Amino acid sequence: MKGAIATVMKKEFKRFFGDFRLVSSSLILPGLMVYIMYSFMGSAFLSFLSVEEGYILKAAFINMPQGLFSELGLDGVIEPHYESIESLEMLKESVKSQEYDALAVFPDNFGDIEAIVFPVKDVPNVEIFYNSLEAKSSAAYSIIVDALTMYEESRVNLFDINKAGEYNLATDDEIAGFTIAMMLPILLIMFLFTGSLAIATESIAGEKERGTISTLLVTPIKRSDLALGKIFSLALIALLCSLTTTLGSLMSLPKLMGAESDGAAIKITPAMYANLFLISLSTILVFISIMSIISAFAKSVKEAQAYGMPLMVVAVALGASGMFGPNSQNPVLYAIPVYNSVQSISAILAAKASALNISIAVASNTLFSALGVVALALMFSNEKIMFSK
Repeated sequence: MKGAIATVMKKEFKRFFGDFRLVSSSLILPGLMVYIMYSFMGSAFLSFLSVEEGYILKAAFINMPQGLFSELGLDGVIEPHYESIESLEMLKESVKSQEYDALAVFPDNFGDIEAIVFPVKDVPNVEIFYNSLEAKSSAAYSIIVDALTMYEESRVNLFDINKAGEYNLATDDEIAGFTIAMMLPILLIMFLFTGSLAIATESIAGEKERGTISTLLVTPIKRSDLALGKIFSLALIALLCSLTTTLGSLMSLPKLMGAESDGAAIKITPAMYANLFLISLSTILVFISIMSIISAFAKSVKEAQAYGMPLMVVAVALGASGMFGPNSQNPVLYAIPVYNSVQSISAILAAKASALNISIAVASNTLFSALGVVALALMFSNEKIMFSK
């Protein structure tokens, strides 16, 4: 009995470790992909929260007494720009547009704080404006507040800092949109890839496993037409399979982004929905192309799915890249398949999408899918690949 158990175990070990494709897809790739994903996410998260080395923060100061900047110890840490009170509203917009990282407004009588006699009803209040959606702005705000707090303590509370009012220049709508733009891309990418993984592996690897692929290949049909038919039909089926989750996510946008709250509403326009649909469709074409190639290479459905799981980790990691910082407006990044989808979704939800970048993303994904069709057609013409056991 013990000998039979050992024989069965030996046979299974030989089958598993003797198949390099099975070992690589089940044993090596998952751990490697998880390591790469978490390393990438960790680095991206740190870069999102920190200011790059060597960057000098820029802040505008209104009514700051002469010599106070140096006394606060801000030399070499912040680049000061002295402005007038008449430019206050324009300077607030400069903070929102990242021209300045922060804005500090001192009261006219701040230079007279040493002459204050206690008790007093109202002490001078220093207002510091910033944009919480920008790491540099938050850093500048913290540095200035800390410096003023230490200065205030040394002066026995002769003035206040941000005593009343709203000094975060990022509005509630912008914060809500920023949050959703960080969360939704990873969900959409995961939904689209999951649908593609299930459909493509069954269609091609399943036919190879059942032996029905040979009947299809002997028909008088061009391999390119066969590849196109497979990818187009699979893409539409995958889109339908993920339609409920995708539509659910898109239709929930008004509630997620506060459009039905009592406050100011973020308007979800038909153009936003149209752009999201185009991006989703072009992305699923990419996923179907990749999974069709993998499915044609694999010997069985299980093997194709095993190859697909590490790629799902990569897809989720790319989706997670939208969680770290505002989307880029660099058109070059929109030429990278799948990553451009994440950038596009983030830009659309943040109301910062440009027609050029969306067009580049859709065109790039479509071109990549066309190359996938060519590769799949070549694989269909290779008997060694298609009839491997």
